[in-house]
Amino acid sequence: MVIDEVANYTRHPDRKARERFEAELLAIASQGAKFGIRLWLLTQKPSADVLTTAIRTNLSARICHRVDTVEDFLHLFPDGRELDITAADRTMPQGVSIASVGDMRSPVRLRSVYLPTESCWQINDLMCTAGLKVRELPASVDLGKAA
Repeated sequence: MVIDEVANYTRHPDRKARERFEAELLAIASQGAKFGIRLWLLTQKPSADVLTTAIRTNLSARICHRVDTVEDFLHLFPDGRELDITAADRTMPQGVSIASVGDMRSPVRLRSVYLPTESCWQINDLMCTAGLKVRELPASVDLGKAA
């Protein structure tokens, strides 16, 4: 389950709506893994007013791209001061992040695909031109024999 721009919901101006969302989010974060649910919360700035400690401690995967301050990094990686790596490094190249997934003992540097904004717009235009249709598999692909 992916929630993009989670801050839109955790900082919603309607207090009751925000509280309902946070209660459901906490239930998914704390109980979802045993049902096969993996939760990915995306946000521009992972501060305490966006991700509460209760939710943050229940996340099994954390990926942090370059951030402005050590405090931003420490919010996702509380033991970050003891690490040899940090995402609070303005020289860290685009597409490189710090990641901790599953039962990794220590976070590692991760290189991911970096697409410039223009490429994202081109992909979006192509998808819209195609009517967002799912393409059929080529006739030569036999899923029964694929291993």
